[in-house]
Amino acid sequence: ENQQISFRELPDGFVRGEQFDRLCERTIAATIGNYELEKLEKICLEMGATLKESRSDLCAEFSFVPRYPLTLNLWLAEEELPGSGKIFLDRSAGHQLSTEDAVTIGDLLLEMIQTKYNEKSSR
Repeated sequence: ENQQISFRELPDGFVRGEQFDRLCERTIAATIGNYELEKLEKICLEMGATLKESRSDLCAEFSFVPRYPLTLNLWLAEEELPGSGKIFLDRSAGHQLSTEDAVTIGDLLLEMIQTKYNEKSSR
């Protein structure tokens, strides 16, 4: 549908989806939001993402299954501001997978980005 929604907006997503939205925000503030932009862009591209124009520092769209895009919007930390961001789904996501499945995919995305970044940083 090309309309982005948060996980809490999924059908039956009020509890589990909202928990994931908060986890995502905390994870980005604590880790991913402090990463170097160039490394993040490379990692996202290696993971098959398409980088999109956006007002955020990084906007990457990932497609895990057909017609199921996840979009990461990220603002990197600055001197006095922590990093922030969210992962969004397409409004049609609720027709493709359950809320629990969507949260699992979102968790995997965050974990993969962190793992790949740590691997690149340790080289």
